[in-house]
Amino acid sequence: MKPIIPLAARTEYSFRKTFGFVSDLPNHAVNECIGIADINNTFGYHEFLSACEDKKVKPILGVRLSVWPNLEKSRLYIGPEYIFIAKNQLGLEEIYDLIFEAHENFYYAPRVDIDLVRNLSENVVVIAENFFDDERLDYIALTQTTSPIIASIEQIPKVYISNNSFTHPTDRAVYELMAGSRKDGKGNGFKYNFESQTYPQHILSSEEHFLQWGNKEAIENTYRIADSIEHFEIRSAPMVKYKGQLDMREMCIQGAAEKGIDLFDEVYAERLDYELRLIEEKNYMDYFLVVADMIRTAKKQMLVGPARGSSAGSLVCYL
Repeated sequence: MKPIIPLAARTEYSFRKTFGFVSDLPNHAVNECIGIADINNTFGYHEFLSACEDKKVKPILGVRLSVWPNLEKSRLYIGPEYIFIAKNQLGLEEIYDLIFEAHENFYYAPRVDIDLVRNLSENVVVIAENFFDDERLDYIALTQTTSPIIASIEQIPKVYISNNSFTHPTDRAVYELMAGSRKDGKGNGFKYNFESQTYPQHILSSEEHFLQWGNKEAIENTYRIADSIEHFEIRSAPMVKYKGQLDMREMCIQGAAEKGIDLFDEVYAERLDYELRLIEEKNYMDYFLVVADMIRTAKKQMLVGPARGSSAGSLVCYL
């Protein structure tokens, strides 16, 4: 049987919903293709693209968002989850816009208005296993939990999708530990944050999908979608630029005087020169100056507590 291309795998960036490393996804590529579609975000894209490049695998970029008509406020129901896959750069821009709108309309969860979905161009593939209407639906997702009534709709093509909570079948124990449990707040014991269903929750194989649904066309459609995907270029954000009057070395000299540190001491002098040179070489001088300016301004307005980060032990940060 022809293997299924995983078009919309969830990863560690589907926070508290999935255990699975982005860097591991290319190892599950089929026909040298693999897709990522996390819940409400695209945080894994850069790492995913890098991992795919290393493995010579074609990346497929998508996202999962809840869709709701007219954005009516409801605590109990946030709408069915749709999968949006970008065919090209224009489609990727549309996905970014959808995510922005979803978070702008946050109400217990990010939500997208169904009208935005209806207005999407053909540069985006729209997939769902539950939906409000088929006006802009390209495929019905056949998953572990798709309703047989939905699956029986003949006029809409089907495609196999794994709603994976973890990557490998052996990862279940780690997933449950990661998702964890907490008191339910009502005196009824603990509420478990992981899916405790007995159906498979890993990335399913063709045989596992076919055993449940017996639909060969849904296998072929994973290839049709993958073939429609073009090459992507993800832009990197430029380094922030400092436009003030502060000078890093002068700030360090001033800070040393206030803290009683002798920068003529050879140990301190060498350390200061080393750190300033390293910051300059790594192109972080503007970043340090912007953060320093922000902290100075904040201290004039409020109490500023101790910070944390990756530069512990830095003489420049201390001064």
